[in-house]
Amino acid sequence: MEERRDPRGCKTPAAVLDAMAEEARDELWAVRMERELADQLGRHPLGFEVTVSCRATICQATEYGDLEVLQHGGNQRKAKTYWDEFRDKLEASPVAEEIGRWHSFAGNFSPEPDMHVAGYVLIGVGQGASDEPAWCDDLDGRF
Repeated sequence: MEERRDPRGCKTPAAVLDAMAEEARDELWAVRMERELADQLGRHPLGFEVTVSCRATICQATEYGDLEVLQHGGNQRKAKTYWDEFRDKLEASPVAEEIGRWHSFAGNFSPEPDMHVAGYVLIGVGQGASDEPAWCDDLDGRF
């Protein structure tokens, strides 16, 4: 299967998640990172389910909730603030130097179109990206 890339030649979040699915789990690193990320995330202001999972070099932090709730009133702003604060706290945390790149994602959950999914795919510095152009490190941001 051909790896999905954006127009700039960088891996899409979906391609990174595919790589994550194929990775073995490093129990020491994954458990520690999951705990740290969950601490940084805290409780979602809209009551959405938030999950964190890590493998050997890649983590995913995801919110899952009702699209109608998200679209009501100022809830989109609350959700954005939640993720902005997560990123700020993570950048100031001791594990920040272990994260080389991140990609954000958001959209409707295809099996359930009335559900919303959003979050980050965090790529550890231990994951090689030699097959990507150098500018991909700055695609969405850098810790």
